[in-house]
Order: sequence, then C-alpha cells, then structure tokens
Amino acid sequence: MNMKQGWTYKKLGDVGNIITGSTPSTQDESNYSSKDYCFVKPSDLPKSQIGIIPIIKISLQQEFAKNIEAVESMKAKVRQSLKESEQLFNSRMDYYFN
Repeated sequence: MNMKQGWTYKKLGDVGNIITGSTPSTQDESNYSSKDYCFVKPSDLPKSQIGIIPIIKISLQQEFAKNIEAVESMKAKVRQSLKESEQLFNSRMDYYFN
C-alpha cells in the first residue's frame, strides 16, 4: 500500500467498534451527524484493504480545518469587495449618464 505523508493504516478494530446490523434510519439526522463516529460499508473499502483504513494525523486535520476557515474568510472579503465595487460602478454610471 502506498503511504501518504502524515497518514498511517490501522485495522478497523484498532480505531473503533465494528457493529453490524441494519442501517440506521436516514430520517433521524442524529444518526449521521456525530463527530465521534462514522458509518463505513464494506463496499466503501477496496477489496485488497477490507478491514484496513487510512487514518490521518489529527494535526493535519486541524491544519486542513484552519485552511478551510481562511479560504472561507477570503471568499467573504472578496464578495464584500465585489459588492462595494458594483455599488461604486453603479453610482458612477448614474452620475455620468442620468
């Protein structure tokens, strides 16, 4: 298996409980909104890696989350700047042509 930087491979049983049974109701959002656990189907895993999943270091997850927050902040600033530019453009158009 190719190892990505900052990732390790673990057996499923080493990182959580394996519980089988019927799929929880999709009508109940609380079944799928936990930050503490996730649902994985056997079809989500390559056949050669059944029972083995890649785990990324928490520090890389936190770095990624910070990057996403920074991008979202920049996007908001760009949207605000665009709005202000449009207002200025419209005011100039109104001044010169009305």
